[in-house]
Amino acid sequence: MEDVYGMNKAVYTSYWKDQDGFITDYSVVRHEVNLTYVGDDEIGRVIHDLLCPDGKRMYSRALGGVMDYLKTTKEGYMEYQSDIGKILQRGMEKGIQKGKRETVEMLLRKKLLTPDQIAENLDFPLSEVLEIEKSIG
Repeated sequence: MEDVYGMNKAVYTSYWKDQDGFITDYSVVRHEVNLTYVGDDEIGRVIHDLLCPDGKRMYSRALGGVMDYLKTTKEGYMEYQSDIGKILQRGMEKGIQKGKRETVEMLLRKKLLTPDQIAENLDFPLSEVLEIEKSIG
């Protein structure tokens, strides 16, 4: 496409489809310069704010205020670190549960252990083991 922004970089145009997967007269048009969003519309401002490391330069005063609090105060930093730790912990717990569930399915398919043995050895609720057994037939 023509260098409409005068940046000597490739410009890519994309259209956001509606809920049925069609491009309409009301579709959002995005112009990206080397895959960086360019546009002073609502979507552009949100993307700008999400990528902006400086709360004072954000369009959203509320988000900018939160960002400044998290980055410039000891309390904010501690809160941020605590939240990140909680998110990581939840992710690990979900991963462990998913791994256990996959192991339960494998053991049931191969008929290596009884549901009672699986529940006991994997510290997995027997009711869920029986539910999985029922779902895989």
